[in-house]
Amino acid sequence: MGTIKRFEDLEIWQLARELLVLIYEDFRNCKDFNFKNQIIAAGLSIKNNIAEDQKYVTSAAASDRRKKTEILRIKITNFMFYLKK
Repeated sequence: MGTIKRFEDLEIWQLARELLVLIYEDFRNCKDFNFKNQIIAAGLSIKNNIAEDQKYVTSAAASDRRKKTEILRIKITNFMFYLKK
């Protein structure tokens, strides 16, 4: 794995961005605005947490980074699959 200088370069952050796009598309016509806003906020939170955490993860051991990244990837992929149903 090369050196990551920007959180936007993280594959997991890119997946989180794709998830947010799916959320916006799927809930575009949702009339329950409180629910819609809560789901959008959750999607934004995922992206923001990854970006914020990147500065701490870069100092962690490589094996820990891989484990954390894989767990996040699985969670995001599962949620994206749920949204596409």
